Amino acid sequence: MNIVVCVKQVVETEHLTEIVGETFIDDPDLPRVVNMCDLVAVEEALQLREKYRAHKVIVVSMGPPSAAEELYRCLAMGADQAILICDPAFDGSDSHATAVVLARAIRSLEYGLIFCGQKATDTQAGQVGYCLAAMLNIPIISNAIWVEVTSDEKVLVHRKLRGGYREVLEAPLPAVVSVEMSLNEPRYVSIRAISKAKKEEIKQYDMKGLELSPEEVGQKGSLTKVVSLSRPRPKKIFVPDSRLSAVERLMQVESGGLEAKAGNLINGNPQEAAAKLVRSLISQRMLRI
Repeated sequence: MNIVVCVKQVVETEHLTEIVGETFIDDPDLPRVVNMCDLVAVEEALQLREKYRAHKVIVVSMGPPSAAEELYRCLAMGADQAILICDPAFDGSDSHATAVVLARAIRSLEYGLIFCGQKATDTQAGQVGYCLAAMLNIPIISNAIWVEVTSDEKVLVHRKLRGGYREVLEAPLPAVVSVEMSLNEPRYVSIRAISKAKKEEIKQYDMKGLELSPEEVGQKGSLTKVVSLSRPRPKKIFVPDSRLSAVERLMQVESGGLEAKAGNLINGNPQEAAAKLVRSLISQRMLRI
């Protein structure tokens, strides 16, 4: 099978960006890198290929022309093919509109597994993987900290839960897996390897090439809108209550001092629980049918 990895170009997190109104000022002089979680996903795909669990690794990125630099790094790591989806019409796309573009490009590829990072360092939304899986009508497993492709064409994933717990899930292929930073350590890539990778071809597609309409992408195709942006406000240093036990103090530190609130526990199988949840949301006027 082939593994497709979705990667995103982001501004290095240590560099500040200016906020004007509801948007960040896109300074082209700021250094940009591959989103770290996506780089971990590329590394995992390469390791699966080295274990003969995959035939090819294909990296796909939607972004500006400068995103080609990050694709060259992925090729230098060992990826077999790179695709850049670039068009000014894609500007302002939210997670849904981004997934529309990625799904259209991936449908034309032969794949058994799709990797993406759990979150991007710029938006921290973590929604593209879910949207992509829904549009391709395939299962998704998130928060992966260990991945294995079994001989019966299934993916076995260990995922991280709160409180130090782990969950083991299995899904038939094809599937989407979003990975955590702790999954692996991306391999080092030399400048010489990147220079050599720049001799390889990167396939490029635009809106017309993917047969998409302006209403499906960009701000017109987005289902969410940024209402406001602001820099984080400094918080007071939180000190746990010394009268508590060590375990309770650790739990307070992990929660940031937030107190647990009363809630309702919904029991039953997935279908019953989903039905109860919908009825509850409707009764609270949080959902309309």
